[in-house]
Amino acid sequence: MDPIEDYFNLRQRIDTEAKRLVELHNTDIACRPGCDSCCLNLTVFPVEFFAMQGEMKQAGLDPKSLIFAESSLCGFLHNGLCRIYPFRPIICRTHGLPILFINDTSGESAWDVSFCRLNFSKQDHIEFTDDMLLDIEEINAEMNRINHGFITSTPQRRYRSRIRIPLKLLCTTKR
Repeated sequence: MDPIEDYFNLRQRIDTEAKRLVELHNTDIACRPGCDSCCLNLTVFPVEFFAMQGEMKQAGLDPKSLIFAESSLCGFLHNGLCRIYPFRPIICRTHGLPILFINDTSGESAWDVSFCRLNFSKQDHIEFTDDMLLDIEEINAEMNRINHGFITSTPQRRYRSRIRIPLKLLCTTKR
């Protein structure tokens, strides 16, 4: 398979799962248009960068017309809304949702749950089951596999497996 196609397939599966989780958690999810507290200036793997760049080009979005505000938490935000929302990276598609991850900050690895502090604010204690969470470790492993396939299929680009590309390079106009 083509790594770019693999990326889009993964992104579609994540969108489907994110929709299911939003419907499942319904009133506990505060994320709405204009909510931008999870938005940051990010970096992405080369496969994601080039997939997004190609998708934006195919949609007719001219990089010269896209302003990146360097001083913002995320330079693609304008009045609380994302200017590249249809093309946003996977991390942006998962922000706010309850995610399962391996927490190794204490020196010992343990499964933990994270979500935006604005979500689930009406509950004192929450018990999550596996079907209520997005397994970010599984997503990260898949992204690493897809990115590795991209890097090895495009040796002329000379990317290493740990390289990340700032999203701001998707546009040529900075402010």
